[in-house]
Amino acid sequence: MNSDHVERLNTMISSVEIAMLTSVGEDDTLHSRPMVVQAVQDDGTVWFFTSRNASAAYESDEDCRVNVSYVDAKRSVFISISGAASLSDDREKMAQLWDPRLSAWFPKGLEDPNLRLLCVQIERAEYWDVTQNALALLAGFARKALTGKTEGVGTHERIV
Repeated sequence: MNSDHVERLNTMISSVEIAMLTSVGEDDTLHSRPMVVQAVQDDGTVWFFTSRNASAAYESDEDCRVNVSYVDAKRSVFISISGAASLSDDREKMAQLWDPRLSAWFPKGLEDPNLRLLCVQIERAEYWDVTQNALALLAGFARKALTGKTEGVGTHERIV
C-alpha cells in the first residue's frame, strides 16, 4: 500500500472512534464486534487491542481472514478493509499504540497479562464518500434511478 493510500484512509477514518471487525468463527459463520479505531500504519497495517480470551483472538488463530468496517455517518463516508489478521504479544508495540480510551475495556491497561494485539495486514480497501449536501445527494440518486449513471451520487473507489 503506498503512502497516498495510507494518508487517504487515515483522513477518512480520523473521526471514526469505533470500527466493526468481522472474523470467521469455528462454525464458518461471520462474527462482528466493535473495536477502538487505530490509525493505519505506514506499512498498510491496522492494529487493534484485544484480550487473549476474546473471540477476535481465537478466531484469528483459526482463520485469519477479517474485514474491518468504518462508518462516519455525519460525513457520509464508509470504508471497508479486508485482509489477514495475526496476533502479537509485543509489549513495546502495545506501549506505542496505547490510547487512554482503551481503559474502558482493559482497566489494568498495559499491565493486563491477557492483553494482545490484533494486526490486520490490509489486502483490499474500498470506500464510499458521499460527502455532499442532502439536496445534491437526492438529485444524484434520482439521476442514477432514471439513467443508471452514478455521477453526483458520490465517490466509490478501491484503493488497494
